[in-house]
Amino acid sequence: MRSSRFAAPSLPLVSLAIACVAGVVLAGCGKKAVGPAGSVAVSGTITCGGEPVPQGSIIFQQQDKGSVTAKITAEGTFQTMLVPGEHVVVVNAKDGIDTMDENGKPVPARSLVPEKYSSGKTSGLKVTVTPKGDPVTIALEK
Repeated sequence: MRSSRFAAPSLPLVSLAIACVAGVVLAGCGKKAVGPAGSVAVSGTITCGGEPVPQGSIIFQQQDKGSVTAKITAEGTFQTMLVPGEHVVVVNAKDGIDTMDENGKPVPARSLVPEKYSSGKTSGLKVTVTPKGDPVTIALEK
């Protein structure tokens, strides 16, 4: 039988390794969200035809400052970090994912909001973020 040059790690060494990994993983818990320089925490609601939009994402585009994406919750709410000022709003919200039919043709998921809201050029939506991060309401028309 051949002897191994490496011995199995001792229990204290394995425990230390597990504790280090757990510490690194947990270090990120409870931290505030980080956004672009000068950004403030913003929360809000999004509705379409008066009903909460239950899923998807909102993209906030600010000229010369890039864009930030926020996830929409099942209750039609969102939270993100934004730089104060005017933002063009784009909404992507679909009921499921795009698929293929039995003939291999694409079958797009049903949009939960009118398609015009899926482009910054056609959405017509703008919000102004205040330096205090006041709540934002996005009300889409069907």
